[in-house]
Amino acid sequence: MYFFPYHALHSFIRKHFSLHLISSILLLYLKDMTHDLVIEGKVVTQGAISELQIGIDDAFITEIKKQGLHGERKIEARRCLIFPGFIDLHAHLREDESQEWSYKEDFRSGAEAALHGGVTTVVDMPNTPLPGINVDRIRKKKELAYTKAKGLIDFFFYGAVTESNAAINTNGIVGMQEEVVAYKMYLAETGGLSMPIGLLPEAIETVVRTSKPLIIHCEDQVIIEERKAELKARGAEWSRNEIHS
Repeated sequence: MYFFPYHALHSFIRKHFSLHLISSILLLYLKDMTHDLVIEGKVVTQGAISELQIGIDDAFITEIKKQGLHGERKIEARRCLIFPGFIDLHAHLREDESQEWSYKEDFRSGAEAALHGGVTTVVDMPNTPLPGINVDRIRKKKELAYTKAKGLIDFFFYGAVTESNAAINTNGIVGMQEEVVAYKMYLAETGGLSMPIGLLPEAIETVVRTSKPLIIHCEDQVIIEERKAELKARGAEWSRNEIHS
């Protein structure tokens, strides 16, 4: 690394640049240091709450300092706690290209609700009418999400691990590894996605090949069916007693 001596740099500038040009350069430098937005207040970081200023440019945090930041706009939030955007790892946005369940929630309404609560990233579950069991369906859900809610939040997706795609010799799970952040397996009924216990070892082995996390909905369908039969035998309505299963 070469260090240019300060006195030599000072002489070079005075010899080759006019005072007007030096002033212009300084103004450009100061202009570059002006952020689109500066937010100041109690910032929650890992292990601490500190009075800080946050510089934001083009919707990205570009600088954090105790003081001295300048912005075209400024928000003083000293009575508030300022957190990073939250991540919701368990979202059911219910929408796919069938639109069958979009009356419950869709990508736009879910994104607006998330953003209103400070959530800037959601990970969508795969149990929709056209479940996320292969790469084509995941890509179509992703395209739909960013078309309907572009610029609001970030979307990520789980891939479903089911009886139909769990076998090692199929490309269902491995084929969508680049499009999902993790996999979800259901051990009880949910839209035809339940995984038989007997296939569990092979399914887990298949997911391990992707190096992605696996989240398991850990019910036992056999126990649920037994409990359901007991309740019905006593004359109870299953719809009102499902919670006790």
